[in-house]
Amino acid sequence: KNDTTGALKQVEWLKSHADKHPLIENLSAKIEVARNNPQAAAAQYAKALRLFPDYRAIIHGYAEYYLATNQPDKALKLIAEKQPLYPEDPYLYEMMAKAYAAKGKDLLRFQAQGEAYYRKYNLNGAVEQLDLAIKAKDGNFYEQSIVEARLKELRRLQENEKLAIERLS
Repeated sequence: KNDTTGALKQVEWLKSHADKHPLIENLSAKIEVARNNPQAAAAQYAKALRLFPDYRAIIHGYAEYYLATNQPDKALKLIAEKQPLYPEDPYLYEMMAKAYAAKGKDLLRFQAQGEAYYRKYNLNGAVEQLDLAIKAKDGNFYEQSIVEARLKELRRLQENEKLAIERLS
């Protein structure tokens, strides 16, 4: 059984008896999410992010919260602010893809998912997603150009990978 009330009491005890720590703050927010208390969860995530602005688990949790509460614009804003700290984090790209999907922006969704795959060392999946992005009809010229250039770069990497494998055979 989920004893969120008991868990919250334990976390409150930790907050009053231990040094401030990002894990405690993040856990407190996750408990509020589990208790289905969105206002308290939002307040706790905001507090945690103020205390530990660069802590990845808090960034992930807050973005997940925004997505779960149908606030894709806020999720995208948070990710845009924090992604420079963790440019190779595939999960940030996955959440970005979910946010764009919620907004109905297919080109940007496929682009973000492609970048997530690339950062998970799935070059073929990345190329496939960028192919889908190019076929999407909702992007502007600038977005389309960025995707085309990135797809060209990834296809070049794919070809180099293929040649390297052939040399080893």
